[in-house]
Amino acid sequence: MKLSIIIPALNEQHYIGKLLECLTDQDFRNFEVIVSDSNSDDNTIAVAERFLKKLNLKIVQSAKRGVSLARNRGALEARSKWLLFLDADTQIPGNFLTNILAETEKKNHTIASVKFRANSPKLIDKFGSKISFLAMKALEKSNHPNVSGFCILIRRELHQKIGGFNTKLNLGEDVDYAARAIRTGAKFGFLHSTYLLISVRRYESEGRIKTFLKTLYFESYRRLNRFEINDGVIAYEFGKHEKDVNRKS
Repeated sequence: MKLSIIIPALNEQHYIGKLLECLTDQDFRNFEVIVSDSNSDDNTIAVAERFLKKLNLKIVQSAKRGVSLARNRGALEARSKWLLFLDADTQIPGNFLTNILAETEKKNHTIASVKFRANSPKLIDKFGSKISFLAMKALEKSNHPNVSGFCILIRRELHQKIGGFNTKLNLGEDVDYAARAIRTGAKFGFLHSTYLLISVRRYESEGRIKTFLKTLYFESYRRLNRFEINDGVIAYEFGKHEKDVNRKS
């Protein structure tokens, strides 16, 4: 097994099936999927179970909620050289796995992410996602790259070496994760041979301007405070936006 795909999920019944369907359509097949459910109280697990015969799929459950807990729990079950963390509301093209593995190994990365596009027909979302990626790309070679947890590819031994995601952080656990990996000498980079579609439900739920300002505040705060985000500084609830918007399956 070359790749373990870990999907943290909390009340994702309207989204996770679309991602799992994308995974059934991949031209690369040497992978396993681990859905790490964070004590959902909807039909997330039932939706995932529909794919048990279509994918090499394992579903694990945690009594305690938390995105870092869910990612770490899923990683414990992984059997592969590479770990790929994907958020449940993302979607990928059919050559995604082939391309990210080939490009990562060609560039000798041990941790990587990809360019992304908004899964939205609205020009403001398309433009916003492009600007967001360019801003993240500008920090690619820094000691604190702006990496989003919706897509992180990493060698399993590196994940284990840094102790996984910091479960004490309620926000910024992804940039903290990447920064700790880089401090070990790991080589990070963004991949350009493919792309990821990201959900805009947070923008729909909180409002685009408010979300932009919150992101700007987050970046300013973590840089002024040596990149540490303490609990309660910025409100964030794992799984919140599934309850707010885009409820059609």
